[in-house]
This record gives sequence, structure tokens and C-alpha cells, in this order.
Amino acid sequence: MSDLPKKIFIDDEGPREGFQIEKQHIPTARKIELIEALAETGLPCIQTMSFVNPRRVPGMADADAVIAGFKPRPGVMYTPLWLNPKGFERALKYRDKLTIRGSLKMGGSEAFMIRNQNTDDARNIEMQHEQMKAYKAAGVPTTAVAVVAAFGCNFAGEISASRVLEVIKQGLDVAAQYGEDPHQVRLADTMAWATPDRIKCLVGAVRDVYPDKEMHLHLHDTRGMAIANAMAGLEMGVASYDAAVAGLGGCPFA
Repeated sequence: MSDLPKKIFIDDEGPREGFQIEKQHIPTARKIELIEALAETGLPCIQTMSFVNPRRVPGMADADAVIAGFKPRPGVMYTPLWLNPKGFERALKYRDKLTIRGSLKMGGSEAFMIRNQNTDDARNIEMQHEQMKAYKAAGVPTTAVAVVAAFGCNFAGEISASRVLEVIKQGLDVAAQYGEDPHQVRLADTMAWATPDRIKCLVGAVRDVYPDKEMHLHLHDTRGMAIANAMAGLEMGVASYDAAVAGLGGCPFA
């Protein structure tokens, strides 16, 4: 199948994806400067900061100061990331500046979830219920089911399409219990295992089961394959991508 979209949507995650991985200290003012400069390029969406534990992610210790400090440009969406209800509560404080969109965060690899978030599959489902309750209480719509490590994992090896379809269904089932039907499926190549063939196989498998869902890809360039993988996604008609200016954090240049 070759179905190149006429236009694509790019969510630049440079500030979040890049700042959190850099070991050296980056002044808050420089982070604000980058966010404001990106907004001048015509990008429709910029992911700004992660509301996470600063002891685990020191680069996000000044998240509140960065969000409070940048000047939003009209017409640009600014989004945050959170991993649990506590982070979500922090993000809600900035609803005047940030676009808050709920998502269910699923793991293609349980081994990765355990190492990254100390959370196995069963506990993650519990957490998604907790998150959905918080979304509903705050009046935040749930727009996506996101699957991390959707293509492969350094700890578990290749991830099958059947496994990814399984966790997507789990996420959609949780959302349905709260009267929500996310319109988007987000597939993340968290550890850069994807190849063009794997992109086409998994996108095709998800599309076969969920033809009404918008597809979104988050690709990493650790093994130098992100641009080729993005091309494969385009050939499959995927029109929504995460990227990062100058490849910050391992995402390809947009």
C-alpha cells in the first residue's frame, strides 16, 4: 500500500524529549528561549515539559518555571507530559497556557514498564483507571491510546503485533468504561527497534482492526532508522508524527 498524505501534523517534542535526557544543566531561560523560537517556525504543536519526579528526571526540575515563563504564540498548542495522577494535577494548574489532552499509556513490553516505571501490566491497568477518573473529574477529554515500546524492547526483544493489539484493546476497554472513545492510536518506537517493514506490518495490523482510528508515530533515531521509518509511515498513510528540532532526545529532525 502507498497512500502518501497531502499534509502531515508534527508535534515537536524537542523541549521535553531533549531536555530530560541531557546530563548537563540547561538554564531555565534557555529552555524558554527554545520553546518560543520553535513557536515562530509554524509548528502546530510543541510538547514543553514533563511533570515528573525531579529526583528521577533532573532535567524537568524547573518544569513549573518553564511553563510559567514562556509567552504563548496564538495558534500554537503547547502540551505537557505526565505519567501519573500527581503529574496530571500539576499540569492542570496551567490550563490557561497548555492544551490538556488525556491519553491511556500502555506498554508493548511489560519488561520495559517494570524497568522504566516500576509497573507491571496489572498495576498499569489499575493506574489507567485512576487516570481516567482524574480526567473525568477535571473535564479533560481522552483522545488517545499510546503504546510505548511498540516495535521492540532492549529487555524483551521484538514485540509482536498481536501483543500491541492486545494492549490497545485493553486501553480502549478502560476508556469505554468511562464513556470515552479515543480517536487516536499512538505507537512509540521507544528504543528504536523499528524498521520500515515493521512499521508497515504494525500500522497495517492496527488499521485492519481499528480502521476508524487516526494513527500517530513516535520514532527514535538511535540506530539511524527514524527517517526511513517515517517514510514507511507516510507510505502507509500515517499523517501524524512526533519529532524534535535537531534530533534532541533521539527523535529525528523535523
